[in-house]
This record gives sequence, C-alpha cells and structure tokens, in this order.
Amino acid sequence: MNNKVIRQDSESHYYFFIRGLIRSQFHWHQFPSHFERTTQQHSLNSTSVFLDIPGNGQRFQQRTPFSIAEMAADIEQQIQQYLKSHTLPPGRKLHLVGISMGGMIAAELISKTKLEFSSMHIINSSFANLSPFWHRMRLPAVLNLVSNIWQIETREKTILKWTSNNPLSLALTPQWVDEAKQHPLSLRNAFAQLWAASHYFVGKKGKVNSFIYCCKADHLVNWKCSEKLADYWQLPLECELESGHDLPLDNPDWLAEKIIQRSV
Repeated sequence: MNNKVIRQDSESHYYFFIRGLIRSQFHWHQFPSHFERTTQQHSLNSTSVFLDIPGNGQRFQQRTPFSIAEMAADIEQQIQQYLKSHTLPPGRKLHLVGISMGGMIAAELISKTKLEFSSMHIINSSFANLSPFWHRMRLPAVLNLVSNIWQIETREKTILKWTSNNPLSLALTPQWVDEAKQHPLSLRNAFAQLWAASHYFVGKKGKVNSFIYCCKADHLVNWKCSEKLADYWQLPLECELESGHDLPLDNPDWLAEKIIQRSV
C-alpha cells in the first residue's frame, strides 16, 4: 500500500485507487503526480492511496482469490487498516477509483461495505451480465496476450500495445519488464484473475455518487461496455475520444480533472 499526502487544508479527501487485471499500483505510472498537481490547482486537501490485490505487485507471493467479491473484501480490509492507522480529521470524505477489473472490485465493494464513501469512479470496466464476452475483451487481444503470457518482455509490449494509443508508451517497456521480473506473475494467479473478471455480475447502483468513464478509442475493451453500465445504473457516461484502455497512462490530466470535479 502506497500513500501520498498531497495538501493540508480544511476539508479532507481520501482517494483509494485500484488497478486491473495482472496490473499493480506500479502501473499507475505518472498518474499520481498528475493527480497531485490537479488537486493543488483546485486547492484541494487530499491524500491518495494506491492498493494492490493479492497476487499483483508487491503482493505477488500471495494467492489471488477466484472471485471479485473476495478481492473486494481484501481491498476493504486494506482501507479499514489505513483508516485505523491514520488519524483522519472530522468531515473527511472517502473516494474509490477503479480501472478495468479494478472497477469491478470497486462496484462490488460499494455494494457490500459499511464504510461511507462520497464517490466512486469506474474507468473502462465491463460486466458479464451486461455485455457479451467479445465486447469485454477483443479476441485478437486475448489471443495475443495468452500466447505471450510467459515471455515477459513480449507480454509487457503486448499489454502496452493493446492498452495505450500513445506510440511513445512502448518506450516504457524496459520499466514494465523490470517490474514484472521483480514481482513475477504466477500461472495460478493469472488464471484466478481472468476467471474472476470474466464471471462477475454487477448489481444495482448503490447510494454513493457514481461516475463512469470510457475511451471510445479503446482497442482492448469495447467502450459500449461502459455505456451498458451507464444505462443500467441510469447515469451519464463521460467519454474520452482518443485514449486507449489505459486512460491514466494516455491522458492523466483529463482523468484527474474529471475525478476531482465530480468528487468535491
């Protein structure tokens, strides 16, 4: 768990960020610094906390649960531990942000938790009860990824290819490869995450203020999956027109601005 205190002001906001399939807090890359700068522009007193599920990142030696519900319970426990170990000021506001599978985890957590969140933000997610599997992950991407899953350098290049529309992102491959070698992905954990994500049914919208973001140029997941969720929850859909699936990588300033505007 990595937390970064950004400002000290009157009203305090705590943002908890969850990454997606076989990704860790490392893969937010430069987004935390962009988010910090945007909070400063808004004179916002905020703290960002970046979380990993078991099996990913620094928790690579742990076993990933086979269900989104168990992953959500783990994330909730991490948040509870954070809240217990830090003295939060009165009137603090909690916010949950999840991308891709992280959005599924966020939706599940909100549906079960007794914690009071002020807002939830779901980015480029899809759900088994709302969208067909060929929209949830494009077949060429699946075949490309599965065929290269154990060749670390090729796998990381493949992930960047399918998730980022910025050609400069391929220059990040050496950093991504180093991270993958330091925190290797196990076959069992990869399968557990794929299984959990492919079988997750989202429920009705909770009482928390919820916001949905998609990228119309997403080459990994059809943006209509986000549209389906927006229709199901009867919410507006925020669309970015040029970025790939990894919106925090391709357009961090756009995403940071949207999240902050809608959570204060």
